[in-house]
Amino acid sequence: MSREVPDPSQQTSLHLQRAKVGDRDSLNWLVDRLSPLLLAQAKYRLGRRLSAVIEAEDLVQEVWATVYPRLSDLQAREGRETPVLLRFLSTTLLNQVNNLARRARRAGVGGEQGKAVDEATADGDKSAAGPGPATMVAAEEQRAQVLRCINELPGIHREILILRGIEQQEIADIAMLLELEANTVAQRWHRALEQLRENLPDSVFDELD
Repeated sequence: MSREVPDPSQQTSLHLQRAKVGDRDSLNWLVDRLSPLLLAQAKYRLGRRLSAVIEAEDLVQEVWATVYPRLSDLQAREGRETPVLLRFLSTTLLNQVNNLARRARRAGVGGEQGKAVDEATADGDKSAAGPGPATMVAAEEQRAQVLRCINELPGIHREILILRGIEQQEIADIAMLLELEANTVAQRWHRALEQLRENLPDSVFDELD
């Protein structure tokens, strides 16, 4: 039986609802759709030193393995689930990076990270079965296209995309971090979204605001 094609602005929410009740196809869909954003965040947060400790792709797989058993815990905010899922994924990734940085400092590898990382609160059962490497490979061409479009953004637009769109930080906090006016951050955020939506129609960027 064919499924109804979801509203593009609600696709992630719909697949998340299905994944919560064990729909493997929807889980794989989520991995394919959101992993490019997590890869961009991972590369940004790991920096040069921690990238020598772990590949960004491996870190993203660890994040999915941690988050997968806890998808059912997520609750919609104002009727939307995409920002909640992105926040959970990105916070889990930040938590992993913090742990890596602490271990690297103890091992004498060096604690330098590309950017300062806030302490995260997410955790998870990493021993639980999650999506395997095949789900990451299946959409490699799509992932490469999304990453290419993100990398084509001007540097400050890309940074704001990660901080606002993926990590869901507040405009005022980003402005303080980047030493910019809040209006400037908001304008560059919307310009980044416009460029990504133009280059990547029907993508997850349609679900961000």
